[in-house]
Amino acid sequence: MAFANLTIGILGLSSFWRRSRDYLVASIVAYPSWFFADGLGHVYSLVVQSNDAPSNVGTILFTDFLMPILVVILLWLSREERTRLKS
Repeated sequence: MAFANLTIGILGLSSFWRRSRDYLVASIVAYPSWFFADGLGHVYSLVVQSNDAPSNVGTILFTDFLMPILVVILLWLSREERTRLKS
């Protein structure tokens, strides 16, 4: 798990230096897809295995679904700023 976090962090930081919209979008696609799939795994564990531990259905479950939505919204909101900075 630590290497997955490291990979996403490196993608995010390198997209800052690269300053390419396509590279940023690729980095952002990696983050929500990973977290959303992780959230589905938590829901599966809750429903099938009745795992209601706080580390499975507590704050982490909401984070797994809300953070990807927030990141995609921020990407969408930044589209006009990026085009303004290019001109």
